[in-house]
Amino acid sequence: MLDIAIIIRTKNESRWLSFCLSAITRQDFSNYKIIIVDNCSDDSTLEISKSFSCEIVQYSSVDSNYKPGEALNIGIRAVEAKAYVFLSAHCIPKTNYWLSELWNDLYSSDDFAAVYGRQIPMAYSSDQVKRDLALIFSSDSRIQTKDPFFHNANSIIKADWLKPELFNADLTNIEDREWAAKTIIQKGKIFYSARSEVFHYHGLNHTNDSRLSKTTRIIEEISQSYNKNESKNNLRFGFDYFLSIRHQDSKRLYDFQLKQIRLTLGKLIENKSFNKDRDRIIISSPKEINNSLNDLVNIFKEKAYIKIINKDLWLSQKWVSIFDVIMASFDIGDLNSTKSNKYVCYLDHSYLLRDFEQLDYAVEFLSDDLGVSSIIFHDIPNSPLISLDNESNNNISEKLLAPMQVRKKVNSSEVQILSGYGTFFNKILIASGEIIGKKTHHISITEACNGIAVRNYDTLNLILKLKEFEL
Repeated sequence: MLDIAIIIRTKNESRWLSFCLSAITRQDFSNYKIIIVDNCSDDSTLEISKSFSCEIVQYSSVDSNYKPGEALNIGIRAVEAKAYVFLSAHCIPKTNYWLSELWNDLYSSDDFAAVYGRQIPMAYSSDQVKRDLALIFSSDSRIQTKDPFFHNANSIIKADWLKPELFNADLTNIEDREWAAKTIIQKGKIFYSARSEVFHYHGLNHTNDSRLSKTTRIIEEISQSYNKNESKNNLRFGFDYFLSIRHQDSKRLYDFQLKQIRLTLGKLIENKSFNKDRDRIIISSPKEINNSLNDLVNIFKEKAYIKIINKDLWLSQKWVSIFDVIMASFDIGDLNSTKSNKYVCYLDHSYLLRDFEQLDYAVEFLSDDLGVSSIIFHDIPNSPLISLDNESNNNISEKLLAPMQVRKKVNSSEVQILSGYGTFFNKILIASGEIIGKKTHHISITEACNGIAVRNYDTLNLILKLKEFEL
């Protein structure tokens, strides 16, 4: 019997397909067959496939409504094999051992239902692709017994776990993750093999906003289904409060941040919604101030669990988002674990005038509605005080966090999203490569002055001058 059937979906893939197929022919594993599932290509895709002696089966999407699971199922039904490899037409195996490594990893345990390999960018891939692949596909292999992440661009599945149901033929995207979620519920294990590498030019979402939107929606549906047995009456999840200290050039600036951290921790721990037996505080910090930070943390060690994560210098660059910092600070297993805290709350310690009682409301809201993907605070429209500190106007990145009804306003300066005022993210979505999700709840701050970000002594001195005001 055939060991492996390699299923490759194509539509006008002449640019990459010859490189992909050529790399497969150089593999040290020989008992395989390549099945091309072609969706009406009108370039030289079919000629290239025939030159490599591939078996070609046709797939025609109805009304241009392409269904990846439906296309894959056609390929699976075309041939019988012990296992099925799924490879993107624009993925190129890095070594001649790629196929044998997938096979050996898959059969290294009877419990493994599937294996997916690492995807690495090409030198000329976009910066977004490079970042996405670096975040999702780590250099460490792992066994997934709860994490439903899976990716068909470079994977192998045992036939016994794939048949008879095959993939969901109705989904427009991430049919692989939906299949993995069901498999895990049935006690099948997923193995991520960091050694089975392929070059992937396009990355996860083909830099397509529409595709990304669909991906986010389906991830949320899978996440809700995966945790459908969780109920408020059995609420065990807590919150990870996340703070990040920026790298500085002087001790004076570090001391300023440490004072901000101390004030923020003190108010957070004394807050009504904070539970020391459930909640955690995670601080991403440059290692050069660890001694000073440890001294500060010791003040609160009896009242809260506080963990310090060493922060690499590149994470303080202006182009780095808080998403990057969070992903670098949390272990992927922690993000996916249903036994871990469900939400991470990003607290920028620059908001010294933050109304902490609003965090109580946010926690209560999340406890009542388990389907919320994120909570975001924004300012009061037309508030001149928000512009006191220009650094708080991160329009390019923070507008992306705004809900639709906010983004559609004609005057984009009317509302300022306050990233870090108390932004709650669902950790499962973060692990899946997303951060906001569709079911976002937004809250307006209590007073305009609460949204002032105090990032330096000049801004602080401005506020302190109000002490001279006579009531």
